Amino acid sequence: MKTWLLITSALLFTACSADDLPKYSDLGGLRILALESDNGGFAEYSPGDSVQITPWISDFKGGTRTIEFSWQACIDPGLAVGADPSCAGVPGATSVTTGALTVPATERTGAGGTFSVTIPSNILNGRSAVDTFNGVHYLVTYKLTASDGAKVESFKRLVVSESTKSGKNRNPTLSDILAGGSSLSTFPSGETELRAVNAGGSAETYSRRKNDGGTETLTESLFTTWFITTGELSLFRTIADGPTKWTPGARPTDHTPLVVGVTRDARGGISVLLKNGL
Repeated sequence: MKTWLLITSALLFTACSADDLPKYSDLGGLRILALESDNGGFAEYSPGDSVQITPWISDFKGGTRTIEFSWQACIDPGLAVGADPSCAGVPGATSVTTGALTVPATERTGAGGTFSVTIPSNILNGRSAVDTFNGVHYLVTYKLTASDGAKVESFKRLVVSESTKSGKNRNPTLSDILAGGSSLSTFPSGETELRAVNAGGSAETYSRRKNDGGTETLTESLFTTWFITTGELSLFRTIADGPTKWTPGARPTDHTPLVVGVTRDARGGISVLLKNGL
């Protein structure tokens, strides 16, 4: 099993240990929180589409160090069967694009600069009817390198299906974060429950083609990953509108407290919401 898959599996299936989970949620070093893709609200694309990728990054406590980004795209080399998420040596891969990252102003956390990826028009050539309907993956790799040598990498698999398909997946909408039942807008005085509020229709019902040619109807399950700059969380990931308990401690005087929620639909759809000014 490749290292990347082991890391992904660990994040998805780690047991709910109070000792481990808050550490994953704590912001501090250089992190890539999400790679959000979009084309008119869609998270599923057609050959030839131009897709906007927005990295959500955090370098909380990174000081004044500068950061360089790099990205590359290619047809999925086979992550499902153990390949590394890398475009190196993949035929038709784009050249590596690099540049200086504009670091977000608020605690060096937020959207880190959108870039555009064009999906090859021939990506579905020779694919089976099942693949063209359910979709194949176009891989985007993204890397950050800080001036002091710190590095972090992530990747995004764009789902690409036939252009004639109706009902393509859309990104969910994380519309609010609740604290104790009310919109989070001030720093809590004590322990509180955080909940994600996803707009109606975010959990979509969709069709999937089976190998025998028939179709099945499924409904997405949304889950939200949480990140904080202070305090502790009981869970770093919640399902649907399930709660996580936040014990914030005393309000910090050295930074603006942040809470970030990243909602995913397990089909490539992502929505990110950052709460600051608490």
